[in-house]
Amino acid sequence: LIEDAAHALGSEVAGEPVGSFGDASVFSLSKHVGARTGGFLAVADPASRASLAAARDALLEPSRLTSELAYALRPYAEAGVRGLRLVRAARAVLRLLGQEERPEIRMPLRPRELTRAIGAGTGLAALHPWIRVDLHDYRLRPGRVRLVRTERLLAGLDERLMAHRRGTEKLLATAWGGPWDGAGLPGGPAGGTGPLQPLFRVPLLVEDRDAAVAALARHRVTTGYLYDPPLDVYADEVFTDPSPSPGPAAWFARHALPVDPRRADQVISVLTALGARPAEPPMEPPDQRPAERPADRTGERGGLGGQGFGDGG
Repeated sequence: LIEDAAHALGSEVAGEPVGSFGDASVFSLSKHVGARTGGFLAVADPASRASLAAARDALLEPSRLTSELAYALRPYAEAGVRGLRLVRAARAVLRLLGQEERPEIRMPLRPRELTRAIGAGTGLAALHPWIRVDLHDYRLRPGRVRLVRTERLLAGLDERLMAHRRGTEKLLATAWGGPWDGAGLPGGPAGGTGPLQPLFRVPLLVEDRDAAVAALARHRVTTGYLYDPPLDVYADEVFTDPSPSPGPAAWFARHALPVDPRRADQVISVLTALGARPAEPPMEPPDQRPAERPADRTGERGGLGGQGFGDGG
């Protein structure tokens, strides 16, 4: 079992930390930590660490000074772009430079090319166009600037997780909070007794999500992580196992509004002023596979994306 725990740092299931169930678990340093510099792998068998570290080192390329300088300046540049309301213009420039290849949340799959790349059996190099996901420097070894900043941010992780818990609690208590339990997990009764989870993004369920996204954008709140259509519709049966009952996932993908819990107060204010209505689950989920619909073009990929080996954005 390999756990993809990128969005789940600090969360628990049945009292056990997410990331402690698998033979290996992958975490992101670009999500809760905010370091935008790859991720880390946790393994159940300590004896495998040395061989995994050797494999990592063989895949990494030497750090570059220009990349380190860009990393150091990036937070200030992004703050300036947001302050001047130039986000769209900045993304247009990145696309012209070939640094942003996706106009939507999901990158173009190009199934024929992907099938050939997998069949070639040449490893990472053949799959590079799909793995890099706009992050062309993902194989660079982290330099001193990245490591120092990552250490500093990790030192404040407990405080950040607490901020996520506080915001999650506020958002789940709203009319858009959905059928979650008090721990932020699906399926339980409202007001559950489990520990509150520090959700990276809280999936509010809104009837007219497009209107909500537009309203938030007017208040400079960018909505990201709109993974619509669901994965098995996007990738089809060639690369995934199709769901036997795709209706609920399709409904969720149409209505889920992922919200940064640290901006809970502002989001609640905007949605209240908009008069946003909560999405009502269908009485009987449809059995038919939904027609593919375009991914939402307003989504972001966690800012402009992190850099460093192991982070898919």
